[in-house]
Amino acid sequence: MFSRKTEKADAPVPRDLTIEATVFFAEHLRFRTGDVAEALRKDFPAMGWPEKEDYAALADIPNSTDEMVLGALSMGGDVPRCTLIATDGGAPQISEDVLALNLANPDLIAAYGGSPGYLTLSISLEAADMVQRIDAARRLAAVVTVFAALPVATAVYWSNGLRFMAAADWVSFGEDALRDDKLPLLCMILPQSQQEAGPDGAPLTLAASVGLSLFCDYEIVMPMAPLDRPTALNLLMTVASMATELGHVFHDGDTIGGPDGPSETDGFRIRAQYADDDPERVIAMHFIHAKSPVDHEAQFGPLPKRPIRKRSSDMGWLKRRLVGRRAVPQPGHTPH
Repeated sequence: MFSRKTEKADAPVPRDLTIEATVFFAEHLRFRTGDVAEALRKDFPAMGWPEKEDYAALADIPNSTDEMVLGALSMGGDVPRCTLIATDGGAPQISEDVLALNLANPDLIAAYGGSPGYLTLSISLEAADMVQRIDAARRLAAVVTVFAALPVATAVYWSNGLRFMAAADWVSFGEDALRDDKLPLLCMILPQSQQEAGPDGAPLTLAASVGLSLFCDYEIVMPMAPLDRPTALNLLMTVASMATELGHVFHDGDTIGGPDGPSETDGFRIRAQYADDDPERVIAMHFIHAKSPVDHEAQFGPLPKRPIRKRSSDMGWLKRRLVGRRAVPQPGHTPH
């Protein structure tokens, strides 16, 4: 958490939360949770799944999505069980706004709309720190991938990031990332962008994340800047990876290099946006391009007198905990 009073940056404050995803099927699915557990051990062995299922009594019970489903899977580590739920009341409805935000094409919308079967998968955490949130999200993503890889799977909705995509796309984005000990951010974060003409007629692009707050307690905003859309979105996801997988801590007032490295004309000024009802809680970190028309001092106030430039003592702890006893990776670009 960032504090306006102390100007100190720490890891996110532990809090209770639920991570949830829904997989849709073109026809009703019959399965046993024991088979799912075996698939997890086979497909993602490095993640260290329990060899013994804590819910063995449920493992061999046949489930079908055309009936009430209430199952559980052991996740291993410090992660609570994953619950699997389906009711006979029909699949959850994804709003038209969410479909539009995800640029869902007509074929995907038709496939999702015609899916009679579904499973909602969730993990509920208590007082979870950043490591626990990421570990739980990765494990839930692996369960989702097992179901999304089935031929009858049509779509996946990751509710914490309003992320909706074809099941095949989820597998494509997520499977390799999970096997490489990474966080499948493209499956979990909805990158948004908007373009408009600048004063000279050249295009300006705004980019923002939806869903990063699950891990960091804040979202990333890149206000209007003279960047093309692909560059802006790539930078957005790079910063998201820095904040999660690499454990970087960003400070109000810091600067960071642009796409081509440190530059007086191509870098970004970082400004913190605080909640209206809590001046101690950061809800967004704004990365303001050097050539952006946004006046950051007018919008966020004067720069801190002494911006913190020292790395957190926890820098790197996140990746070490996630990956296990492997060598610490080389850090990416460091804010300065």
